Amino acid sequence: MPDLLEKILAESKDGGEFDKREALCRKMIELAFDGESWALREVFDRLYGKPKQVVDQTTRQVAIVIDGEDAEAST
Repeated sequence: MPDLLEKILAESKDGGEFDKREALCRKMIELAFDGESWALREVFDRLYGKPKQVVDQTTRQVAIVIDGEDAEAST
């Protein structure tokens, strides 16, 4: 699929200098300026990378009950 998309985007319109990739980028930037939040997010993700997510992996002792017998044994 990516190869097909790249092939289509590389085709010029009427043999001219029209670049479809550039047109897509310009459209996404235009939509970002028009207030489309998804487009704004995509532009910034492409420019600066996606923000890092912090995951808290602290654990607590938690009893996991699988069936009724385990519940009786753990009490």
